[in-house]
Amino acid sequence: MLQCNYVTTPPVKAAPQRSRPMADTDITTEPDDTTSVTGSTTLPLMPIPGGVVLPEMVVTVALETDESQAAAGAATDDLIVLVPKIDNQFSAVGAVAHIENRGTLRDGLPALTIRATHRALIGAGILGTGATLWVEATPLSGQPSTHTKGLAARYSGVASKLLEQLGGG
Repeated sequence: MLQCNYVTTPPVKAAPQRSRPMADTDITTEPDDTTSVTGSTTLPLMPIPGGVVLPEMVVTVALETDESQAAAGAATDDLIVLVPKIDNQFSAVGAVAHIENRGTLRDGLPALTIRATHRALIGAGILGTGATLWVEATPLSGQPSTHTKGLAARYSGVASKLLEQLGGG
């Protein structure tokens, strides 16, 4: 369960969602839209089943599962990596976050207030001494690849054409 707190940083625009891919668009699950930066860190992984946390977002995360409670407990330096988990599969890219506050929600669930600092490529998983999954998190630069820029240009062209056909352009 994610609950957003007030954030002092500018809002992040969400990418438009499509119900199906364009006919000749190559869809891949590999994170090709950024280049990695040196310096991977091993951090506890906290799965986020209901959404995505982006850099500079501040969110309150209810620790509803044993897995999330174990990850929060293992974050001795208050750093954790948040990774979307959809259909029992982890995303290849997550967000490294700093735990700002630990507390309890009104319903008694333990919770964390976290601030995501940057995106990271998720590497090999390592089981620790407890129930926590630790992963290598390699920071990503955030610069779009040529492939991503090409897809954005094609999307813009298709959207403009559609707008013209509908009489709005």
